[in-house]
Amino acid sequence: MGYRRLFGLGAALSVALWSGAAAAQDATNFARSAAGLLELTGEGLGEAARGGASILVTATGKAHLPTPLVETFELNIEGTSDSAVEASRLRDQKLSVVKATAARHQIGIDYGQSTITPVIDQAAVAARRRKTAATGVTEPSSPLESEVHFVARSTLKFSAPGGRDLAPFLDDLRKAGIGLVASNGTVASPGGLFNATQIFGLGQADQVAPAIWDDATKAALAEARREAEVIAGASGRSLGAVRQVTVFSRSASGAEASVTVCVRYDFRAP
Repeated sequence: MGYRRLFGLGAALSVALWSGAAAAQDATNFARSAAGLLELTGEGLGEAARGGASILVTATGKAHLPTPLVETFELNIEGTSDSAVEASRLRDQKLSVVKATAARHQIGIDYGQSTITPVIDQAAVAARRRKTAATGVTEPSSPLESEVHFVARSTLKFSAPGGRDLAPFLDDLRKAGIGLVASNGTVASPGGLFNATQIFGLGQADQVAPAIWDDATKAALAEARREAEVIAGASGRSLGAVRQVTVFSRSASGAEASVTVCVRYDFRAP
């Protein structure tokens, strides 16, 4: 029985596709789909060429984490005005709302960088240029002083220890008028998404003890055999030896660790 982890282009594509997922269940679903696809397009072609009789299954095993991982989320809080003082006041006003909402939900806050930045009002510049083109009046191509405003920005990281859910807190932030999209186009995002995620061995998994991963792997292999036996029996065949095992992904969220494997079995000779 050979164990392997795949690297290269397939892994890079997998990580790119996964970058938008935000939950462990999403990781599990994606892992099983992609594992089967990669194995079918690789090993499956070779299997067809050899004319061999085998069965391929993907399965996920789970194990309990004794201490739930801390869920985090990063968000930019901003105030915008023609006055730097007013921009700061507006930002601080929003920060007060955020602090009160976090305290109500027992969510921790880490304060990152705070800045006040002059920003060009691109909409105002575009409107002036359209007007210039229509009237034929020559005006400076560079931004005017009146087209520059100030953005006061503070970056916060919220943490939900003990398996507490961030979702109700984020919903209440939006209800309180706290936007999730910053003026520079960045969107609020989960912090440390890859701290406990590996795909084809790429990524970080050191937040989870090796023994927990081992338990999840054993559970995945047991589930793979169960599924393979059901399929083999329904096909009128008997399951043979394991030919190959691919550890596709390892991920953890909250109080649960998951491992997805792709296993190829021989059919037992009649």
